Amino acid sequence: VHWGQSVIQPGDAALPESIASLASVVRAPAQLARRLAQIGIVEAGDGKRLQALLAPGQRLVSREGALWRWDGFTASADAPTAAAQRLAQKNRLAELNAEAVHATRILRQAEGALAHAEQALARASDAERNARQAGRDAQHGLDAARNALAEAEKAGGELSSRRAALDEARARIVDSHEETAAAFVEAEMLLQSAPDLGDLQLQLEQSAANVARDRATLADARAVHEGLRREAEARTRRLDAIGAERRNWLERAENASTQIAALGERKAEAEAERERLADAPDEIDAKRRALLSQLAEAESLRQAAGDRLQEAESKQSELDKAATSAIQSLAEARETRVRAEERLTAADERRLEVEAR
Repeated sequence: VHWGQSVIQPGDAALPESIASLASVVRAPAQLARRLAQIGIVEAGDGKRLQALLAPGQRLVSREGALWRWDGFTASADAPTAAAQRLAQKNRLAELNAEAVHATRILRQAEGALAHAEQALARASDAERNARQAGRDAQHGLDAARNALAEAEKAGGELSSRRAALDEARARIVDSHEETAAAFVEAEMLLQSAPDLGDLQLQLEQSAANVARDRATLADARAVHEGLRREAEARTRRLDAIGAERRNWLERAENASTQIAALGERKAEAEAERERLADAPDEIDAKRRALLSQLAEAESLRQAAGDRLQEAESKQSELDKAATSAIQSLAEARETRVRAEERLTAADERRLEVEAR
């Protein structure tokens, strides 16, 4: 890599307003002469105005260090240079590296603290789980104790109830014993004052005989009552039958009256019909003659229709024969045409064969 010779050309653009070039005040190698000739030195206040007049490749600088380039790029005098920027970036990079190391150290410490915290949290979780389990166990024990207490209270209540029932039973037994003792004393007194058993047996036998006699009397009375009841029922049924038979005869009498009236009406109608038919023979004879005349006319019409039918059938037969003959002729004509077409086809084939030879 090297710089070649580059001399100022006559066609190079001149700086605007005859601005002094950097080449006029700077001593530099000949290779930079053309480049320095396109850099003008201006006052800081004129740079912005003259920047618009620059030709491509030209630029303006001030003694304070400002820069105005032909393509619009502008750098103020207090703007950092590239070297300064690189140095600042390098310093910033060193600071960032130091901060990264410090942050890494802090991260490691935080990770260690996090691990310790996680371990402590795990231990706390285990302790909490154990405490919860102990609480549940204690709750189960408390529930069991409460259930036992409830059962004990229930058993105590049942025992109290049984004791009260036993006390009541004891009182009833005492009362019953006293009543039994009193009854026993009373029975002994009655036994001492009771009559002789022989007299009692005799009275019992007499009472049994009286009861048997009364039972026989009651049975006879029941038999008489049953006979009277059956006789009354038979009489009631007979009266019902007589009433039904009477109603039946009354209905038959009413029906007979109705039938007699109907027969009277039919007799009157028959008499009227007989009187009407007394003059009917003449009318019937006239009607018969008219019917015979109509019958003769119908017979003649039938014969005429039969004749016409026979003629029509004859014509139909002739037409059928003609149609059959025409169909046969048509079939023969079709066969003749087919044979002619076959002969024509054969002739064409032979002609083609002859032409081919």
